[in-house]
Amino acid sequence: MRNKKALIIGYGRMGKIYFNILRELGFKSIDIIEKNKFRTDEKKNFNSIKVRIYKSYNSNIKKENYFIVIIATTTDKKFEFIKRIASEKIKHFYIEKPVACSLAECDQIKKIQRKYKFKIGINHQSRFTNEIVDIFKIVKKYKKDELISMNLIAGNIGLAMNGTHIIELFNFLVGKPINKVNAIFEKKLSLNPRGKKFRDFAGQIYCRNSENKTLTINTSNKISHGFNIFFNFRNGFIFLDYLRENIYFNFRKKKYFNKNSNFYGLPSIIKFKKTSLSSIKSGSKKSISNFLDGKKISNIHESINVVKILSAAYHSSLNRGFTVKLNNFKKNYTFKWA
Repeated sequence: MRNKKALIIGYGRMGKIYFNILRELGFKSIDIIEKNKFRTDEKKNFNSIKVRIYKSYNSNIKKENYFIVIIATTTDKKFEFIKRIASEKIKHFYIEKPVACSLAECDQIKKIQRKYKFKIGINHQSRFTNEIVDIFKIVKKYKKDELISMNLIAGNIGLAMNGTHIIELFNFLVGKPINKVNAIFEKKLSLNPRGKKFRDFAGQIYCRNSENKTLTINTSNKISHGFNIFFNFRNGFIFLDYLRENIYFNFRKKKYFNKNSNFYGLPSIIKFKKTSLSSIKSGSKKSISNFLDGKKISNIHESINVVKILSAAYHSSLNRGFTVKLNNFKKNYTFKWA
């Protein structure tokens, strides 16, 4: 990547992480768009990298042949930058999640991609994290088993901020995406540290796919601690306590695997394992590396599906939690996600 140019839009927390990732991947020329003034100590971090800083988009940026453009802004700005910068010269766009504030913006992004034929990757990086790899190594070593459902029980994590990772991870792990949604959101919206204008949801979402595998998300403004996931298999379950980095494994003994499901208290194997949570940088680096190498990561269609699921959940909540089928869902809501 030494002779390739990169552009990072937004130099907040994630923008800085992306800069360090690109430097480690070998990029020597990185441009940055950031409206806020750079501190002297930030510029020292550039070292031998050729860096040009712009306070806003301009015609000089449009002329550049960027190999990758990374959009690390808040969600309200992403579509606008894609629309302005997209050209046949851009090879790759890599975008923070959620990819857009509405399904209408998602449709426009797809049209722009078809016009200019660039690749889009989205930073849903949970599938690349140590904790998820550890869990499925245990399952594979013991005996490969089928994931039936996932249950997230957490504090006020923000359904767009963090719930999107769980939705995308579930779709990835079960292979067939969610197609039905029920939800009840709490009336009180959650604040976001990135700005007073941003709002997120808390509440309950129940999702199913075509094989009737289920994802349940339960968060609340009234709960202020915890981020816990149950992975439920036919013959056992795994509990992941994210905050304490603990994995609890409880599976039937193998000789009972063929017993009916109503025999729910058969002798089991119990294991405890300490895992090491991946940093945001670590998971993001694996995702970007795979993206640039042409390997599978969360693509635009999978990411739009996540936006569609959250939009359908909101619509369900407005209608007392009735079932929304994603295949027929066309309602367009614009959200104030960060």
